[in-house]
Amino acid sequence: MDELWLKCGCLETLTQQYDAALESFTHISEGTYTAELFLIKAQIYDEQGETEQTISALESYLLLHPEDNDTRNTLAGILLEQERYDAAILQYDAILANGGGANGDGYMQRASAKLMAGDYEGAIVDFLSAKDAGYADPSACYAQCALASYLKEDYPSVVSYGEQAIEIGSQNFTYETLYYYMGLAQLNLEAYDQAAELLTKSIDMGIGMVEAHYYRGACYMVNGNMQGAVEDFTIVIDQNVTMLLSNSYFNRGVCYADLQDYAAAKSDLQKVLELEQEGDLYESAKTMLDLLN
Repeated sequence: MDELWLKCGCLETLTQQYDAALESFTHISEGTYTAELFLIKAQIYDEQGETEQTISALESYLLLHPEDNDTRNTLAGILLEQERYDAAILQYDAILANGGGANGDGYMQRASAKLMAGDYEGAIVDFLSAKDAGYADPSACYAQCALASYLKEDYPSVVSYGEQAIEIGSQNFTYETLYYYMGLAQLNLEAYDQAAELLTKSIDMGIGMVEAHYYRGACYMVNGNMQGAVEDFTIVIDQNVTMLLSNSYFNRGVCYADLQDYAAAKSDLQKVLELEQEGDLYESAKTMLDLLN
């Protein structure tokens, strides 16, 4: 009878009769099919959007079968979606302890969780461990190290890891985002020529971040390429990137003044006053307007 009730509940689960399935399972003798019931109930709770019950059922199953890395990986993914990064990392710890790091996948997954948790140094260690363990795409390991290094503001390492990723090459992804962060790193290192070159590569490869034009425009300004800077800041303005709008108008106004297009410069600086109303950027634009009048 226990087996029949289990099969009945499974069929009801497959036909999305979840309440009926849970009722069928109550007829099964206590201690019988315990592990199987935890897994099936986890599936039902997940379909019903009951996240906490899903997590609880999977955790209960893993107490009985701690060696099941596939289920641990499923649980870790749910925990990541809930932004419970430390709990997810514990699951990846167990996966690696169970021998799940043989091809580098386990290290790569734990590294990604650490990256989301803000443990950038720990993420870098795991990304490199994934590479050493034979991860299928070593370029991705270095690219992720570059991102983690950028987030921890270690700009020389961003460039170093990025160059290693590009040298290896990858069949699985392109490098527009990597070039973007390498460009920002060089910008922070005040290597403006290199920054502009990297940002240009990112833009030419089709990065969907208008911010790349803003930062390349900033590099062009420092290097005296005012016309190139005007073109980049115009793209940002035309795209109406709110967080960069005032700065783009201000910078373009400065470029226009340098190009002796004073009417355009005044127009842009006046726009800054309209957008800002107060603050340092407002005062700087007002001062420049007074000088131009």
